[in-house]
Amino acid sequence: MAKSRGIKPRGTLEERLLRHVEKTDCCWLWRGARTKPAGYGVIGRGAAKDGMGLVHRVALELKLGRRLREGAWACHRCPGLAPCCAEADNRLCVHPEHLYEGSAQSNREDTIARGRVVIGDHHGARNGQAKLDDARVREIKRRIALGQSDAVIAADFEVVPATVWWIRKGVRWTHVQL
Repeated sequence: MAKSRGIKPRGTLEERLLRHVEKTDCCWLWRGARTKPAGYGVIGRGAAKDGMGLVHRVALELKLGRRLREGAWACHRCPGLAPCCAEADNRLCVHPEHLYEGSAQSNREDTIARGRVVIGDHHGARNGQAKLDDARVREIKRRIALGQSDAVIAADFEVVPATVWWIRKGVRWTHVQL
């Protein structure tokens, strides 16, 4: 009998994927490695020669029982029914029922139809990267007027002090009046 070195089998791709998933009432959230800066989940496909895969693509391929077609996208269609997917279409979701095979065009059309992209004005809270909304900026401006420091305000609103500085100088969030 061969002596065991205590190395556990890695398991199937599906088993390894599910080890890093938190199943919520709505989405199955990936808690493993992520890409930067987009933040999509990644997983090794197996042997080094197989490379890495975006985890939502891998989850969809496991559901379909095949690789995605050439040029196809793994698109999200999360229902947005629970706090975990309140934004709808959570990039960390790997729930097989929330994923579909589509194209860049169908993904863009779905994004627009579901109101996840703003065409035209991307200022303030309409910017998908915004951490603040008009009400919070109004409060920041009120606290600036009271003489509070950028660092204190930034800590309270979980933004960097530079964000408060840009608001103070009238460069950002200019559409919000006190």
